[in-house]
Amino acid sequence: MKFELFVFLVLISTVGYSQEYVVETVELIETVDNTYVSDIPRVRDLENENNQIVESINSRILDRFMINSFTQSELEQFRWYDVVYTSEFIGNILHISFSGEYYGASLNGIHDNIFFSLKSGESLTTSELPSEAIFFVSDYFDFFS
Repeated sequence: MKFELFVFLVLISTVGYSQEYVVETVELIETVDNTYVSDIPRVRDLENENNQIVESINSRILDRFMINSFTQSELEQFRWYDVVYTSEFIGNILHISFSGEYYGASLNGIHDNIFFSLKSGESLTTSELPSEAIFFVSDYFDFFS
């Protein structure tokens, strides 16, 4: 009986403190021609709207795209074209890979991989990642094709 009660309490505490992270797409239109749409990732915690880790990750995503909001009407300038991304959760790491074009002095093609700790919300460098978080099955098949 004591063991069953212990297991029940552990399950309740695990469910009570679990996060349900998802990456959703925000569509933004560039502000140069007002023609090209980009898909920008935004992280949400379905269990806790005020999650500080999610706020930290989203702040870093906004910084990477040089914007201050995910809301189109609040943007003075958005100079990215045709951005697409993929995301993957690997343990306590979020990997976002994106590509698109940035219109600075000229049009520049960009492909980048960014990694975030789901424990702290901090950006991770590849030297901080375990090897299984760097290599993906999709990359393996892409290599062969």
